[in-house]
Amino acid sequence: MNGILGAAIQPCDNCEEIIADLSRANGDYNYMLAYCYDGVCWGNCQNGNWNLGHDAFPMADFCPKPTKQNLMEMRIFGLKQEILIWRVDGGFKGRILTDNDKLLDNKPIPDHLKPLPEERLLLGTDVLEVKKDFSWVMGRTGSQQIVPIAISSGPNSVINSMGTRKMILELRHYFQADPNTGALRIAASRLINVKEV
Repeated sequence: MNGILGAAIQPCDNCEEIIADLSRANGDYNYMLAYCYDGVCWGNCQNGNWNLGHDAFPMADFCPKPTKQNLMEMRIFGLKQEILIWRVDGGFKGRILTDNDKLLDNKPIPDHLKPLPEERLLLGTDVLEVKKDFSWVMGRTGSQQIVPIAISSGPNSVINSMGTRKMILELRHYFQADPNTGALRIAASRLINVKEV
């Protein structure tokens, strides 16, 4: 068992095409997260059309449109797979990670070796504005971002026990066994979903 358990990884050969046009990312993807030199941009895909937080709120200077000039890292993800693109000297590299619930010998993965889910809180407790299925949110320290979901903000909106909204980023970690010792390590991680709770 020296492969990554629960996933198949292959290279992404059209990184620059995807950066220029997200529709070139063939697959079942729901969200995009881009780390740029000048900020962070989220995107969402609805009915095959990609929308960017930059387009919903062009006045938000912390949410730039990802380009070949400003992009450091981009993740395009959905429930079953993720494309990860990162900057290297002279261009970009990428990989496609796809869920696979079988071991290398085509047997099911035992429960204790299955990919490990994780949930992380996203920055932003106060909704400043909602537009085009994006929400401009601010945290308690004043940090802001445009998230790729329309967060409810009326009297029936989701409020946690602290009286604020919570957004969750779902991740999944995949294990790899050392062929000599059998020790497990996290070999790859990917984003899965964004949701309000």
